[in-house]
Amino acid sequence: MAINSENTRGFSIKSFFLLLLSFLFYHQAATQTKEGQQEDPAEGESPKVKYKIKKPVFNYNSVFSVYPFQPAINYMTLGYEFKTGEKTAFKTLAGIASKENSVLGIGNISNYSAYKIEMQFKYFMNKKAAVFNGIYIAPFVLFKSCKFTYDGQERIFDSIFGSYRTVNIHKTDKANAFHLGFILGYHLLLGERFTLDMFAGEGLMSASGNYKYGSRVFDIYANEIRMKLGLSIGFGF
Repeated sequence: MAINSENTRGFSIKSFFLLLLSFLFYHQAATQTKEGQQEDPAEGESPKVKYKIKKPVFNYNSVFSVYPFQPAINYMTLGYEFKTGEKTAFKTLAGIASKENSVLGIGNISNYSAYKIEMQFKYFMNKKAAVFNGIYIAPFVLFKSCKFTYDGQERIFDSIFGSYRTVNIHKTDKANAFHLGFILGYHLLLGERFTLDMFAGEGLMSASGNYKYGSRVFDIYANEIRMKLGLSIGFGF
């Protein structure tokens, strides 16, 4: 049986993100457990002085973010999020792509353009939660749409000869998709003002239009449960 190298690469990237998030979650839980433990001094011994390392505080209520890997597939994606409570934040992001003639397309695609809009509601899960600092879970809703021109073949019925024949076509078409689900993420502080946001999750996608030709290797349109993962760099203000 032949092994699909594209699926193998996708599985490896997903596995890396899941393992990384699992490690960060374990590290966060272990740190909180260690800080919460109390040591009773033995009889005759002086009580030990414990020094707790304070968790860095993010002193900004809003974050502007960029997605550094999106330009690799001709997408420019920007995000904005703001604090809505002691443990919650709301994020919205938008992305556009245009004029792509790339092997990333499934089929012979040209004149590709697309946009997407996404919203997330983040809940930070740490015991002493600080927004934009630590582990969070978030439901998300994403809508995306694309237009493109493709070269392909279709089978049509020839009434003169009474049989089907294959013809070449050059056609402009489009595709749309909704993606709903949950992600698990981790906000890591990079100094006082910058953050690194890593996340992975799954959700149900519903697509319409010519989504077979609209799909690309890293931007799929489909009717199925699909994984979602990514990384962004944020700037607090």
